[in-house]
Order: sequence, then structure tokens, then C-alpha cells
Amino acid sequence: MLEIKPEDRVAKTAEYFKKVKTFLHTYLLKKIGSRVIQLMFKWGDQDVKTTIYKSILQHWKDLIKSKYALHTISKVSAEFEFPRLV
Repeated sequence: MLEIKPEDRVAKTAEYFKKVKTFLHTYLLKKIGSRVIQLMFKWGDQDVKTTIYKSILQHWKDLIKSKYALHTISKVSAEFEFPRLV
């Protein structure tokens, strides 16, 4: 995604996000998947960010067991609040 021009990143992010949206929480458990989701969160529009946030809220018990997902959770928590998590 770094080879993509900055003005095209939002559109490409939305296009790629449609492909991984169905299995987002399992993708977050993997090393490369977590990095890709972090980039999508960084360059995505508000809809992409909200969907990632909702997926983390829904599957947080499984995600906190993965060291790779924790990096993504920390990035998302900088922008969104996690009200039910201690």
C-alpha cells in the first residue's frame, strides 16, 4: 500500500477492506493481517474505522490473547473509547 499515491489510498483502502471485512477478527490475530488492518485504519475513511472498531468490540476477548491484535487495539483505542473494557 505504500506504493499507492496518497490521493488514491482512501479509495484503495475501501476496495481492499471489502475483501477482508467478513473475516476481520481472524485477520487481526495474524502478524501480517494485523499490520494490514493497522494501515487500513490509518488510511481508511470513517466507515472503515468504525467497522474495525465494532469488530474489536465484538471479539475483544479473543483478540486480547494475541500479541499482534494488541498493536491494532492500541491504535484504535487512541481514536475510539472502549467503554466495556477494563
